[in-house]
Amino acid sequence: IHKDDQSLFRKYMAAIITEEGTSDLLHRITSADGSEKWVKLCAARICTIDRKSEIVHVVVQDVTAAHAAETQATKLGSLLKYSWNEIYLFNNETLKFVEVSEGALRNLGYTLAEMQEMTPQDIRPEIDHKMFDDIIHHLHTGLVEQKVYETVHRRKDGTTYPVEVRLQYCSDVVPPLFMAIVQDITERQRYTSELERKALFDELTDLPNRALLCDRMGELIKQALRNNTIFVVLVVDIKRVKEIDDVLGYETGDELIKQVATRIVESLRKSDVVGHLGGGIFGLLLPLNDETKVNMLMTKLQRLLQVPVEVRGVSLDIDLCIGAALYPRHGDEPSLLLRHADMALQGRATGFYDL
Repeated sequence: IHKDDQSLFRKYMAAIITEEGTSDLLHRITSADGSEKWVKLCAARICTIDRKSEIVHVVVQDVTAAHAAETQATKLGSLLKYSWNEIYLFNNETLKFVEVSEGALRNLGYTLAEMQEMTPQDIRPEIDHKMFDDIIHHLHTGLVEQKVYETVHRRKDGTTYPVEVRLQYCSDVVPPLFMAIVQDITERQRYTSELERKALFDELTDLPNRALLCDRMGELIKQALRNNTIFVVLVVDIKRVKEIDDVLGYETGDELIKQVATRIVESLRKSDVVGHLGGGIFGLLLPLNDETKVNMLMTKLQRLLQVPVEVRGVSLDIDLCIGAALYPRHGDEPSLLLRHADMALQGRATGFYDL
């Protein structure tokens, strides 16, 4: 008998000897190897066959595993009750929810009774049965200890939100359960999306930056190669931006660039792409079916942009220069095409270059 349970054991046995009936006692014993086990005693005082004497009949059952499971379940129950996180316990065989944290119930809008008639598939519309079966199979067979994946949860009102799920198999509880700890990653995805946008889009004009424009040009090259088509790369340089910045302030210069960007975007077709390369320089990708139309496009764009811009009550004349490069004549890589268009831009500015 464990030293801390000896007094309890003596009182129990004394009660069995002096009182009628049977009763149970849960206590600890110390094994020969020093390990601690939990046992359940069921004792009763009974008469011998000849009714001349009485004996105490005791049945001892090792309940160490069950006691550990019950203790863990109690702890999990407290955790689920007070946790603001989404925690789900679901049955190993039926996959129905057994317990769900208050935080999950609050976010999903279901009651616990409603959830206990549901399975994870009922709140995860993006994951089909085969995919989910594969996930729990890997956990059930011990191939992995934990599966982490992102999906979407669907609330009772039909709205959805992105989540990260950490799923594990709890084989040490009776009966075995799956436990999913779920984090709402709406804010994380929004933050990641903002970072990605800042990395690919110009903050001033909200147009693709050089990196994204080159990426789009790479896709356009693949498309042109498949379809045996051509496109032109235009580099447009709005002159005097630095002069305007110095004389009228950066706010005026920035407003000029934004208005020019709006004009360009509004003049393009859906298949065209425009990006801001920095300062007063823009890059355009225009699919063509006839390269003889390049000069016509450049003239049209120049006339459009040379209309004065009204900024803060000041009418600003726009001086610009345009350089062009044709795919595939002038290159088959984004950097090469941009470099050729820039060379054309510089040549036109000095009067020594023609397409």
